[in-house]
Amino acid sequence: MRCVFRYYQTQKLCSDARISVGRCACEIQLACVPVLCKFMSCNRVSGEWQAYKVKPLVDADGKNVVLKLGDGSKDKPLKIEWASQKGGKLVVGSTGKERTDDDSCVVHHGEMWVKILEPGTFSVTNIDGTQAFNGLRASANVGPAPAVGEKSAGYMIHESGRWSDVHGRWFFLPRKLSRGTYDEIADASKCVNLMLSGPDFAPGAGINNDYADCLVQPYLGFLELRGCSDFLFVPGTNDCHLFVMRTEESLDGVISTYSSVIDLQGRVLMRESKIAEDRKFEGAAWVGGWASFEGSGAPPSAPGKGCPVQ
Repeated sequence: MRCVFRYYQTQKLCSDARISVGRCACEIQLACVPVLCKFMSCNRVSGEWQAYKVKPLVDADGKNVVLKLGDGSKDKPLKIEWASQKGGKLVVGSTGKERTDDDSCVVHHGEMWVKILEPGTFSVTNIDGTQAFNGLRASANVGPAPAVGEKSAGYMIHESGRWSDVHGRWFFLPRKLSRGTYDEIADASKCVNLMLSGPDFAPGAGINNDYADCLVQPYLGFLELRGCSDFLFVPGTNDCHLFVMRTEESLDGVISTYSSVIDLQGRVLMRESKIAEDRKFEGAAWVGGWASFEGSGAPPSAPGKGCPVQ
């Protein structure tokens, strides 16, 4: 499916933003899905649909690339929620939440690990991101993930994450946040509207649970059933404008998807509007068609320089 959006800044039209939105993660994060996928696209001119097949990703030894849970020692696959390029490598992450049982006791921290795929060889490095995710939680007054066997008393769930070369920081728009124990029914209304930004969480980066360098910014309006499913930096804005997709899911099966454009201070540049009913879009990608952004109010592009991150 392809949608056309426009947003305005300083009373001037910036550009037509053509994006492809995917109903499931494999439709957009193809590079990090090590299984055979099939998806459809529509030719806007002829109206004809065309099917594409994506073959398994193989490493330098010809073996399928498999992203496994946790440190990769077990065969259980990782539940992929987000992916971002950083330094020519692909960084892939999950929910950033500890897995708990029916009594809210921690079973494992496998979804708090991050995977790094090397270009060319596609070798996988497993990084324990627990400390970094705990830092993000601390910035929003949510307690850290307890040890295995202990009872959890708060959590944060991520479905999106992006690295910015311009700002030299990670950006996360968590979908859900709770300062209480996980409850499947109550979790439906734990969506949050916070934008988080933090430093690199690579080994030796010096991140601690205080995460003193983490920045927090609310955006749009708080709606307990509506949370971010993905976001992208708008090309040509020096990573200052974000295209945001939020989705609503209720326990009675009502699903809808909304889109908007905001800046890093949370100002709305394109008002949030519904783009789909009975569909949850979880991924978006820019497919070209961008002209210059003269008059958009975005700072000129320059390495290491961008709009203020406050």
